[in-house]
Amino acid sequence: MRAVIVGAGMGGLMTALALRQSGAFASVYVYEQTKVPSTAGAGLNIPPNGARICRWLGVDLDGGDSKGPDGVIDGGRAAILESTRQFNADGSVTKRPFDHVTAAGDGAGFHHMHRLDLLMCLYKRVSDFGIDSGAPCPIAVHMDCRLTQLRQTAGEVLATFSNGRTATGPPSGG
Repeated sequence: MRAVIVGAGMGGLMTALALRQSGAFASVYVYEQTKVPSTAGAGLNIPPNGARICRWLGVDLDGGDSKGPDGVIDGGRAAILESTRQFNADGSVTKRPFDHVTAAGDGAGFHHMHRLDLLMCLYKRVSDFGIDSGAPCPIAVHMDCRLTQLRQTAGEVLATFSNGRTATGPPSGG
C-alpha cells in the first residue's frame, strides 16, 4: 500500500519519514504546493524530545558544515543551546544554564537552528530514500502541486492539483 501526503513542508516530510519508519507502507508520496522549498522563517528551538525524534528518523541536526552557505543540503547547522536568558523589569538579565542530563540520559540537548536549515536537513534525509535509491519504502516528493480538490469514496481518496496531476490513496482508516 502507498501512503499519500498532501502539503509537505516540515510536517509533511517528518510524516513521510515516520510513515516509512513504521514499515506499514510500500512507498510514500508527498505533494508540496511550492515550486521550491520556502526560505521564509526564523530560528527554531528544538527541545530534547524533538531532537530524539529527529535522531530516530535519521535526521542529522548536529552534523554538516556550520560555515557553509544558507540553504545548502549539508546535514545540519544546529547549535546546542547552553542557557536561556530572562530579561527582567529592572533591566537586568538572568542567565540560567540548561540541564542536558535528562531522564533519558542521552544528551539530546536543546537545539537552535534556522527554519530553512531544518527543512534542508529533512529534504536531505528524504532524498536518501528517493525512488531511485533502491531503499525499501521509497519516498517521492512532487513539487508545485497545489491541492484544488479532494474527493473520497468508499474505496479511495482522490486528490487533484492545480497542475493537472492527481493522486489516489486509501480512505482514512483503510
